[in-house]
Amino acid sequence: MAGRDLTPEELRIVELLLQLQAMSPEGATTAARLILLLPDGTYMGDAVLNLDAVERLSEATFTLATDRTPAGHDEDDFDGVDPLLVADLEDMYSGINRMDLLNEISDAADPKAAEKAFDEMVPGEWPGRGGETQ
Repeated sequence: MAGRDLTPEELRIVELLLQLQAMSPEGATTAARLILLLPDGTYMGDAVLNLDAVERLSEATFTLATDRTPAGHDEDDFDGVDPLLVADLEDMYSGINRMDLLNEISDAADPKAAEKAFDEMVPGEWPGRGGETQ
């Protein structure tokens, strides 16, 4: 590649390589080495990763591979938003249990205000209003 300018695609690969290299602190114990090649086999570089970086990269890759865009949203709704941040928010909200929220309402200092907030956050019927849980 010496002697020529990089294409925009190659520059993006170099950016990815720099991000991968920055994942592990200098001097960390190596768990893996990733080598980036162009489709024609041209070597672009490599990144040494410690175990923590391998785990974080694995989680991020899983998130991207499973395309966990929130239901009811188009990909265009998240232009400019880090896809890993979107996935983290999805994970957080998927772990919310409606019944746990209902228990919080009954324990709240102002149950009516808590019920109103719950109605705004969680549409649909729920026990307490005579409905079924979703």
